[in-house]
Amino acid sequence: MKKILAISGSLRKKSYNTSILRYIKQKFQDQLAIEIYTLEKLPLFNEDFEKPELPAAVIEFKNKFANADALLIAAPEYNHSFTGVLKNAIDWASRKYDQPNSILFAKQIAIFGASPGGWGTKYSQEALLKVLEFLQMLIFHEEKLEIADVYMKIDDQGTIQDEKLKEQIDFFCEKFMKTVSGIR
Repeated sequence: MKKILAISGSLRKKSYNTSILRYIKQKFQDQLAIEIYTLEKLPLFNEDFEKPELPAAVIEFKNKFANADALLIAAPEYNHSFTGVLKNAIDWASRKYDQPNSILFAKQIAIFGASPGGWGTKYSQEALLKVLEFLQMLIFHEEKLEIADVYMKIDDQGTIQDEKLKEQIDFFCEKFMKTVSGIR
């Protein structure tokens, strides 16, 4: 069973993006080993923290990244870009530390996002793709999942109420699963 590290770019307790990751984890638990990792423990990136030793939270995070077969990122949109907390996580993960490549190099990744706005996460994903391409990650491009008006589709408990949205998420994840498993 492939191991997927799922990360939400939101720290909010009732995050729509995190709720969708929980739905995905539950829905696909028989096909993928999905671990949802939250980013609140990561310190802000600072080269001064790298020596003499990385902070424990960074070591744990980098190990999770390194041991995953693929990544799934839920990227909310803030001010037409992705969140600072997500950028911070990518900055920590991208550091090489005397290795020829970062742990992100050639790692399979899929991104999606949900937003209360009418545009979904179009700009967030565009900005994030530039960073991921620079890091030479293997980006899942077969399907897009940009969820607009999410507040009308997920209730206060984080349960997806919109059946069409569930179908879109399922289709996106099934395609990504095939890519991760090497099935075309």
